[in-house]
Amino acid sequence: MGPHEGRVTSAREAARGDQFDFRGFRCIPSLEDPRAWTFIPMAADLERDATGRPVLMMIDIGSSGSLMFTARWAASASDVEALRSEIASRVGVHDRGEVRLSFAPVESPRCDVSFRKNDGVDRQVATSRTSGYPPYSAVFNLRLEGDDLIAAKAAIGGRRNVLRVEYTADLPSPISATARFQSTADDLMPWLRSRPAGEGLRASLDEAIRSGRAEVLVNTSAEGDRELIDELRARAVDRAEQLLPRWLDGYETGEIRIEVALERIAYEPVRASGDIGEISAGGR
Repeated sequence: MGPHEGRVTSAREAARGDQFDFRGFRCIPSLEDPRAWTFIPMAADLERDATGRPVLMMIDIGSSGSLMFTARWAASASDVEALRSEIASRVGVHDRGEVRLSFAPVESPRCDVSFRKNDGVDRQVATSRTSGYPPYSAVFNLRLEGDDLIAAKAAIGGRRNVLRVEYTADLPSPISATARFQSTADDLMPWLRSRPAGEGLRASLDEAIRSGRAEVLVNTSAEGDRELIDELRARAVDRAEQLLPRWLDGYETGEIRIEVALERIAYEPVRASGDIGEISAGGR
């Protein structure tokens, strides 16, 4: 891309920069309300009993067996209050109760159970589409035999890097983007009129951008999305091609500014995993 073909700036850089990680959670501010936040736990957990111990039921009949448990992707009440206090401190809210918190609105949540082989590669053995809403409960009843049965028993006993659960989901994020074609009429108009007959206005506008007589400024929160930027630039030049003939018919002075807008939803993959051996041993 040449120096005048599309300068990209971020309309939401400040808001995205306000995201932060805290105690295993990703905290995301609302773009509309400074006191509304969402969070994503970076770790998965298992359902626990009243004492806080993970609920795991193993049936072992020697040559085979089964392991039953429920995975969860959620924040405890104490986690939520800790997040609320941290956010209030960061944004300068004296009453932490004014900070509204909720699980981020993820889509297509799924939970997988995998054994980790000796070479460090995970082998998926079960999957669940989950309950579809927080805490995204996923019930598993693993039928086990041979090495898998041995590994599952070791995980329940606290051995790490053997058996794990992992949630995956898509985090939607609205993207608002604009592009502006701009130039100076007393510079661009005479130049356009001097172009060879039959060249076409669109080809002349592309050349004007390459030569620096005009430029397209792109403003988007998705500055890494090359396809989006190219589409915005094309739309801006298309609109200029539609509107500039009236300038060619008589206008010679003034600033030319032609703006187009585009809105879409982008999806970011998010994940949270939990090691069953670590959870069984007393960790997350």
